[in-house]
Amino acid sequence: MNKISLIIPTYKRIIDFQRTLISVYKQINDIDEVIIVIGPNDIESFNLAIQYKGLNDNFKVIQIQKASVVNALNCGLLKSTKDIICLTDDDIVLPEGWAKRIKEGFLNDPKMGAFGGPDKLTDKNLDSKYGYNPVKEVGVFKWNTMVGNHHLGIIKSPSEVDVLKGVNLSFKREALKSMCIDSFLEFKGAEQCWEIDLAQRIQANGFKIIYDNDNFLYHFISQRESYDKRGDIFSELNYNKTLNINYVYAKFRPLYEIFFLIFKQFFIGSKIQPGIIRAFFMIKKNGLKVVYLPFKNCIPIYLGLFGGFKKRFKKK
Repeated sequence: MNKISLIIPTYKRIIDFQRTLISVYKQINDIDEVIIVIGPNDIESFNLAIQYKGLNDNFKVIQIQKASVVNALNCGLLKSTKDIICLTDDDIVLPEGWAKRIKEGFLNDPKMGAFGGPDKLTDKNLDSKYGYNPVKEVGVFKWNTMVGNHHLGIIKSPSEVDVLKGVNLSFKREALKSMCIDSFLEFKGAEQCWEIDLAQRIQANGFKIIYDNDNFLYHFISQRESYDKRGDIFSELNYNKTLNINYVYAKFRPLYEIFFLIFKQFFIGSKIQPGIIRAFFMIKKNGLKVVYLPFKNCIPIYLGLFGGFKKRFKKK
């Protein structure tokens, strides 16, 4: 069949959403089904989506009662009917030929289960905001970390990777088998790490994950809701990220990677999620309460690991 279902979750970003729909509509002949999932009490986005539904029967509109990306995507996946599923955000612009390239990619490589590429961070003129210099690696696991860099190109392209970014992620229905994202990862807002879980499941089913520089889209930096501030080290969102990353590692990754993740989180950490050592250097800026963060993070680390190992052993 080689037909595409495109799923777009959106919540109260009407200007960005309108720009996204304009670019989608321009290649609607190559996108066989557009499923728009709208968060609660977002009347503006709902009315706009209904207008496009009136223009073309390929558009479907769903309104949900919880502001959660995982919940929105799961609702969209349940409604999807085509054999290629494409996931994206409401603050992107699709370049010409995007959908056609995805169809050709899956047609040319039957063992490819998922296909992605760069999300070029841009401004309103579609000019690169942070540059676009190719790097050596994108979306791969190392013994001591997971390399991101998905918004950049990769020197060797196309290339087989471990993880794709959710804003530009397409996969074959047969590669995922169970058409849902693990509900353990659900929280609120733009939850993180669900792409890792999705990609690892596709790999576990024996399919390749391919990243290709030519399979890019434009990605705007949009305003987030008040509970979705990723730069706030004390936010609930960072608690959820810690929970989720430990869960997906315990569920899929080798034990030595899991042990190093625990060590790194507790003793070193990052600017957003500091460990004991880093926290002491952040006291001047954030106050003494920052010292308690590594110990507070022990709770989501434990809960994530416990849940992940439970799911891991249940599969065997």
